[in-house]
Amino acid sequence: MNIVFVGSGNVASHLARLFAAAGHQIAQVWSRDINHAREVASAVGASATDKLEAINPLADFYIIAVPDDKIGEVSERMPAVEGVVLHTSGSVAMGALRQVRRGVIWFPHSFVKGAEMEYDNLNCCYEGSSAEVEKMIEELLKGAATKCYRLDSEQRRWAHLASVVTNNFSHALNTLGEQIMEQHGLDFAMLRPLIMATAERAMEPRLAERQTGPAARHDEKTLEAHRQMLADNREALKAYEAMSELIQSFQKS
Repeated sequence: MNIVFVGSGNVASHLARLFAAAGHQIAQVWSRDINHAREVASAVGASATDKLEAINPLADFYIIAVPDDKIGEVSERMPAVEGVVLHTSGSVAMGALRQVRRGVIWFPHSFVKGAEMEYDNLNCCYEGSSAEVEKMIEELLKGAATKCYRLDSEQRRWAHLASVVTNNFSHALNTLGEQIMEQHGLDFAMLRPLIMATAERAMEPRLAERQTGPAARHDEKTLEAHRQMLADNREALKAYEAMSELIQSFQKS
């Protein structure tokens, strides 16, 4: 299938490579910044443009990969096209697109522009404006996604929230752990096996039953000692208190 990417950021740069590797033809990449468009286009053998009116009108798919608050604006400004227009956001409803033949493909993964990434274990959530469009999306995703989930906009909104908690929040807590170690002359590498073990434990069911640590044990002596150690770091203390309360709430439910 022929694909035009509308956007050239983190998601666009990786999805262009992903779909090219899956055997699709990336025909064109648009960006407000022509240099950014050329950067992504050169990696997948596509042409580049910084003019929406110059978008190829004959592609099978137009994948809008821009910031969430720009999706509606870009969709509105696009010229009439024959293909299906998709956006890639987990939190924006399909209705943000003005086109009749429209849909969403959202990968619950973390894409970092310029970073090498393996594409052989990606899940995708999708939605289409009709049965015909959804069949086309399913064909598009063959060879690109390991597993596909058909979610409507409301379901995808909740899945996106859960993905933020499991990915972004976990990363932020690991960042805090790294800072604590470094501030006290300790090597963060000693905690990496623990991080890996925690990630592996998340592959098992009934996670609340597998929770460990002082909050789960209601070890108030250790909890208070940690509070005192974090007294000079207000944001870290707030996070510690909130997470400890959350852990204890799981045991009540």
